[in-house]
Amino acid sequence: MKFILLFIAFTTALLAHPVEFHQDPFRQLEEVWPTPTETRIASGAPGPKYWQQQADYDISITLDEDKDILTGTETVTYHNHSPHTLEYLWFMLDRNRFNPNSMGHQSQEAPDFSNHSHRAFSHRLGQARIDGSFKLTAITDGEGKELAHRIVDTVMRVDLPQALKPGQKTTLKLAWNYRQNSLYESRSRSGMEKYDDDNKIFEIAQWFPRIA
Repeated sequence: MKFILLFIAFTTALLAHPVEFHQDPFRQLEEVWPTPTETRIASGAPGPKYWQQQADYDISITLDEDKDILTGTETVTYHNHSPHTLEYLWFMLDRNRFNPNSMGHQSQEAPDFSNHSHRAFSHRLGQARIDGSFKLTAITDGEGKELAHRIVDTVMRVDLPQALKPGQKTTLKLAWNYRQNSLYESRSRSGMEKYDDDNKIFEIAQWFPRIA
């Protein structure tokens, strides 16, 4: 009887999920009840072999209020705390979303223009004509030697001059700039608001290339 009740309770729990959750009767429940490991124990807490990477940033920026351009340089010291040897690093270039040719912009659905305000239409036009993406002017190692890299939309891969072994650290230097978009033309988390008296408020977010 206890077995039957347990089976019924388990079946009821599965039925509470959408149908696609259990289409395969032999499907593993790995993502529902992950198997404990030395990295992450059963409680969800870090295990004895847990590791987390470390990136230290030294950043210097200037803001040109007349041209709405932010220019910056950064020195990144990356510590490899993992058990793996790394040959390249990934960077997130969040502001590349504000390139009119970005995948995020190009994949947007067309709005319903029958119920579209003038302000919303202005935002759409602003997104199409304003390039607020990162302009990277230098990507080097700690000694100033240029590093091979590749950018795909908001992600950049930087190849290291030497493989980074566990416990080692490396230094990278980047220089960049971007135009701060007007919040009246393109709504976003980051932008600039200009008032009738020519004063401006800059709302800055996602403003530097960061280790992924």
